[in-house]
Amino acid sequence: MRHFIRSFTLSIALIMVMALTAIASEVVGIQGAVIAPVNRSGKVECLATNTNCHNTMSFSERIDWIQSEINKGTAVYSNEELKLMRERLDNTIEEFKLHMLGGY
Repeated sequence: MRHFIRSFTLSIALIMVMALTAIASEVVGIQGAVIAPVNRSGKVECLATNTNCHNTMSFSERIDWIQSEINKGTAVYSNEELKLMRERLDNTIEEFKLHMLGGY
């Protein structure tokens, strides 16, 4: 009986870990130190809309991340969303330049 309870408990724990992992991978996309909501099509909503992506990444990581999302193209994002992401990329590059010149 003790063996059955131990096996049952371990099985339930394993199922819970697998379920939480699956749920987390659908709800949260993690790229470097960024945590951003991702929908089922792989779209990062905060980049595709005019909302703030809560992140703590460096300028170069952020530039690479935005560029990788832009590279997904119209298979994932609309033309308007891609335009907005290109503007965000340009703004991030400008912020990086200002930072490097001692503007902050």
